[in-house]
Amino acid sequence: MVATDRAGAWGVFPRFLQQLLSSGGTVSGKQRHMGYHAMPDLSDNSRGPERERLLAFALREVIAELRLVDVADYIAFLRMEAMGNISDILESSCQLHLKAGALSFSNGGDIQVNWNRPPVVELDMRLLEAATDVHFRLIMAEGKSAVRIDHFPKLSDNETDTGQTRRLIEVLEAVRLPAGHA
Repeated sequence: MVATDRAGAWGVFPRFLQQLLSSGGTVSGKQRHMGYHAMPDLSDNSRGPERERLLAFALREVIAELRLVDVADYIAFLRMEAMGNISDILESSCQLHLKAGALSFSNGGDIQVNWNRPPVVELDMRLLEAATDVHFRLIMAEGKSAVRIDHFPKLSDNETDTGQTRRLIEVLEAVRLPAGHA
């Protein structure tokens, strides 16, 4: 699970992806920082957290819009199983940033509410583009959000971890609407 902040800044993302693609899947050296969100250092061999960082960064503007909804609404929708309301909120949040249908709510989630700490809302999501189908959980808590990838199948037995990460990057570029689309 990798955290991201609430700010939305797509400006650096395409350059970062170009650097990643042109380097064969690695970015050497130090992490680059955007606010308090650390850009991924892809020199390690841990591919799961790397993909979660990429996904969290790519969706930061959508996540920021989802966080505009009062937490009590998410709690009510999940408890009353009003999943269509959450789907509508997500669709609205994606309109300015992602192609229609690329990101969807998977009709599941969880809430952690007690008297001792702020609530945590977890929403099951699906990113779908061509042959790539990524299932993940978006976790929103006070002041931060996180992404945990639950299922990201390989296209074939021959697909390497680097190839799978590259495919995710290409999908994230493909589903993103061009700047100034609105």
